[in-house]
Amino acid sequence: MADDLAVLRGLGDAAARTEVRERMEASLAPIVRVAIRRGEGLPPVVRWVRRAFATLADGRAMPDEQYTAEITQLLCAELLRRSTTGAALTHHDRASVIGA
Repeated sequence: MADDLAVLRGLGDAAARTEVRERMEASLAPIVRVAIRRGEGLPPVVRWVRRAFATLADGRAMPDEQYTAEITQLLCAELLRRSTTGAALTHHDRASVIGA
């Protein structure tokens, strides 16, 4: 995935950016799934995923899997944004990404 981010910085081609995003989402989906189901993984990622899950679920009783794709897309978008801007992830950024 780090190679994808390095390649992305030099890409101006929309199709190439789409391919990198799709590959990243495919790699991130199992990480998000484990963070939601078991709370395991890198602590900052687990916290981010759990916060996003709580915001999206908003008290509704739906299977965890219903949220995996959307949270994965949000996480991917945040990582891509950070990779292109070099920005640090602040609490305010996290809140805006997940709509809090």
